[in-house]
Amino acid sequence: MKYIIKTGEHESKPRTWGLWKDKIILEREVIFHESCKYTNSGQDIDDVNKLFGIGFFPKGPIDAFIGRWITGKYTDEDFHHTDSARFGWTYNPVKANIILWLYCYVDGNRKVMDMLHVPMYVPITCRITISPSGYQFTTHTANLTFTSTPVYFSHKKHWSFLLNPYFGGNLTAPHDVEITLNKI
Repeated sequence: MKYIIKTGEHESKPRTWGLWKDKIILEREVIFHESCKYTNSGQDIDDVNKLFGIGFFPKGPIDAFIGRWITGKYTDEDFHHTDSARFGWTYNPVKANIILWLYCYVDGNRKVMDMLHVPMYVPITCRITISPSGYQFTTHTANLTFTSTPVYFSHKKHWSFLLNPYFGGNLTAPHDVEITLNKI
């Protein structure tokens, strides 16, 4: 499925939904298009765009959270800035490739790690495995597989939701950005 982040926006379209109890694996084949090229500068040079992932619902009654979600009265802490695991990406203009990142929040603390550099239009399989010992990130191309060390977490949350492509940090998409994500 092709996702587009429009000029001046953060969120991608189409908006896809996933709601799970005790999700173990989230996996997609990813293709970055030419439109993923961009430049950042100043304080935003280290911003990481988000590719896809899983966020965990906050502690407490799920119906209270859903009420805030429906009315739009939620905060980032309600969602993915407390407990989440996703792949991030940035464009490297020096090497003209995409950098894939491990991008997590564990108990509100952000963890980011450079994983793999890939060229445009090369299919990449990206997998997040959730186990009691932590989040495990795996990338696979035709000739290379990379698996991260586990990112440990202590929460005992069961309910989670899909996180879609998102441009930024602070900056919005400088032009229409296209990324293909296919379920495997």
